[in-house]
Amino acid sequence: KNSLTCAPTTTSLFSTAEAEVEDDEASATAERTGQLGLLTFDLDDTLYPVKVVIEEANTAFAKAMHRFGYDGIQPSDIDETGKQIREEMALTDPKDAAALSHTELRLLAIRRQMESIRLLRSLEEVAKDWATSVGDLTPVVVENCKT
Repeated sequence: KNSLTCAPTTTSLFSTAEAEVEDDEASATAERTGQLGLLTFDLDDTLYPVKVVIEEANTAFAKAMHRFGYDGIQPSDIDETGKQIREEMALTDPKDAAALSHTELRLLAIRRQMESIRLLRSLEEVAKDWATSVGDLTPVVVENCKT
């Protein structure tokens, strides 16, 4: 979901019956001024082309993560990981997969990217201690690094 805050707006209410009453101009149109607080819509380019905005957000995210020591995250990784998560969820619970908001999916994708980098770091430390490569670590060792 995306949101857009709008400035106050004026709405004219017009009735055909009221328009026929010419002697009372105030009754012909009734004006109300109200504030539109929030407009929500799906991120499907319906009202605004959001692809560029999402790409820029992913680029900014990747740069920020690099500053926090999470090197190697590419801007496209967030979208790809999000698609993967939704596909995995669809296998076990299609209703929950379809109900995931863009924000929820994005947070899950970011978390998975960060966990992946932490796991790789742990595996690299173990491999260094054992004077071997990460690829030569046994599945038991890899599973223990996940916890």
